Amino acid sequence: MTTRIRAAIPMGALVLILSGCAATTLEMTWRDPTYEGRPFAKVLVVGSTDHADTRRVFEDVLVGELRAGGVEAVASHTLIPGGADIKRDEVVEAVTRSGADSVLTTRLVGIETKSAQVAVQAPGPGDMDLYRYYSPMMEPQTTMRQDYRVANLESNLFDARTGKMAWWGRSQAFPTTNIGRISRELGRNVIRALKSDKLL
Repeated sequence: MTTRIRAAIPMGALVLILSGCAATTLEMTWRDPTYEGRPFAKVLVVGSTDHADTRRVFEDVLVGELRAGGVEAVASHTLIPGGADIKRDEVVEAVTRSGADSVLTTRLVGIETKSAQVAVQAPGPGDMDLYRYYSPMMEPQTTMRQDYRVANLESNLFDARTGKMAWWGRSQAFPTTNIGRISRELGRNVIRALKSDKLL
């Protein structure tokens, strides 16, 4: 027997609601095979979101993670005020003012609904006693379909000198209102991958 349970989770931009624990995974990456320069030494971090507070927290956390890993970094909100619609010319000016040799951007590209089959014990009234509850010889189980949502995030690393993309990554995260936590998880995953690819 299969019972379907839908989990309705309203979400918007990066300000999202989580049921359970936050977890961010780096699903796919690409590195420009033609890039043969040195590892980048100073990163301008740009969070693309319509929410100024979210952008500030996101960028500050990523900058902290980069610095903890020995990479100099600067948050774009310290040079480009506001929360939305950052123009290319503003990024170019911020690169010049900060002396960054690379730009790391992250944006939300969509919300995806997934499903998981969860087996649950469904005894009738009076069918379960202490022995049978802990016995490996369980009664036939009911399977519940649990729908849940994940946020797809895209991160890009650009060579500030040429403007070319050197690296791309796609992450998935359980949506959460704890932007600091999701930023830390994403930052650590991305930084680990960039170091592995010898870009930091």
